[in-house]
Amino acid sequence: DEETQLLVARTGVDEDTARRLATVASISRTRFYSEGNDSLSKPISTRQLLNAAANYAVAQRKKTLICDLANSYSDQGGAQSERASVLSLLVGQFGAI
Repeated sequence: DEETQLLVARTGVDEDTARRLATVASISRTRFYSEGNDSLSKPISTRQLLNAAANYAVAQRKKTLICDLANSYSDQGGAQSERASVLSLLVGQFGAI
């Protein structure tokens, strides 16, 4: 996919990681446009993905994804918060973080 190739080309992150990041962003965009309990108030942008991929490529630590992606969402609501929802997406793609 285009976004995966963009992440690889611009950040040097490996293709598998780029694909997983692009999947998380795609799901966030779907949830942004949906209504319901799992909807999000904003999608993950390509700019956010580029930043997250660049930081991951340097640090090689999954925890950077929390700082770059999940922490931009509110934690209000605890386990039902948008942050928890995005964190769940990341865990689904990357395993335990």
